[in-house]
Amino acid sequence: MVAFLIDIYESLYTHGVKLIVLISWHIGNANAIKKVARFMYDKYGIKILYFRTPGLGKMRKLCTSKQWHRVFFHAEEIETSIMLAIRPDLVDMNKAIPSYPKPPRTFEYMPHTWDEFTKIGVLGDPTKATAEKGKKCWRSLLIPS
Repeated sequence: MVAFLIDIYESLYTHGVKLIVLISWHIGNANAIKKVARFMYDKYGIKILYFRTPGLGKMRKLCTSKQWHRVFFHAEEIETSIMLAIRPDLVDMNKAIPSYPKPPRTFEYMPHTWDEFTKIGVLGDPTKATAEKGKKCWRSLLIPS
């Protein structure tokens, strides 16, 4: 991931780009993004603004399901609602099932593979998802509060 981003950003730099804004919804990319932002600034003076899960607080207020975790989520009401709004052809709600697996005690402090604590990858309740909620969630990403 680090090498991939550096390759892209160095190419942008050679074309005169001086500022990059990166929005990532994958928390697993956070350390790589931060490392690349520091490298690009130190080496080229290029500034990279990076945001992780922007608008999440507003989105959580739109949802009715219980949160699995205060920060982590996957394939639950928020993400499924967004997918129903933007690509409903990729969503089969007949397969949606709630899942609240118990994470390892060290979940927040060290890396774990998801199959250590979840068999299906769902962290929350996708059955509460709707396209209308997804449209509101999507708008909360695009329209600052």
